[in-house]
Amino acid sequence: MACDKREAGNLLGLLGLGTSLFTTIIGIVYVCKHPPTFHLKFSECPWTNPDDYTFWVDCNSAWSSDWGMKGMPHYTPLLMGVAGAVMHRPVLLQVMGFPKNFLQYGIWLIVQGFFANFGYCGKLGVINAWFSIFLGLCCFVAQSVGAKTDRMLELTGPSLIDCHASDEKPSAPQAGDEIQDYTALSVMSFFFFPPTGIGAIVSSMNVKKHKKNKDLEAARNSRGHAVTWMQYSFALGVVLIGSAVTLGVTHGRVAADGADGDDGDDGDDGDDGDGDDGDGDGNSTNSTDDSTGDGDEAATARRLLKALKMKVTEDLAVYD
Repeated sequence: MACDKREAGNLLGLLGLGTSLFTTIIGIVYVCKHPPTFHLKFSECPWTNPDDYTFWVDCNSAWSSDWGMKGMPHYTPLLMGVAGAVMHRPVLLQVMGFPKNFLQYGIWLIVQGFFANFGYCGKLGVINAWFSIFLGLCCFVAQSVGAKTDRMLELTGPSLIDCHASDEKPSAPQAGDEIQDYTALSVMSFFFFPPTGIGAIVSSMNVKKHKKNKDLEAARNSRGHAVTWMQYSFALGVVLIGSAVTLGVTHGRVAADGADGDDGDDGDDGDDGDGDDGDGDGNSTNSTDDSTGDGDEAATARRLLKALKMKVTEDLAVYD
């Protein structure tokens, strides 16, 4: 029973890791679409107010908007996604003692959904947000039955909240033949992210070497290192590949004109916004200054200019 709860906890933890990785992808895509500025003014900044509406202290306000606290909302998905992914296997950040149970992790996933997914990247953010919230509620159920991931057990040991007592004895240490080296997975992880994939391959080779020398303790440690490197290789690879694919598919795409049967003119009557004379000015009377009949932005500008001229003529007539 304890083994089943541990496996269920690990599965739930992996699903939560997936939402954090997808949140990281959303953060990367959002930042790429809203790149921060690196332009910093110095010689252009005065010591007095340039005018009555501008203060001299706001000379580099664009920088503070991107890199100060005002720019923090732009990086929320990226920061929370990376933090959620690191929780699964901190490696260098072993001091991170969070989350210690599924109650904490469930709260984190719900906060992640509300503040780092909703409002970012359209449907991608909405889908991932609802999935994060659903997993957060599942974490509350897992906490009530005493489930924990391997990482949580490393931090705190067995859960104090356990509705089903287990009389299962601790498992005996694995024999040499049962210690897997994960060579195939290590090689596969290399293609996802080569820098950490190399570490996984080296650790897998060390497992074989230690097993050959009958040093089972060293073999177990090397296996743990191989698993850690593989997890980071797959995670980083998924983030980079997912971000590149999303940016590549959506880059420069614009909705087709006239998708709803209207060509974007000034009315919903199905015409082209011109009058009956086809000159693009919206009037049925021919004019000498616009006869192209293109009905595009230039025609719209001409119609506005004509309306302005008519307004000025009416105003002058009043004074006459």
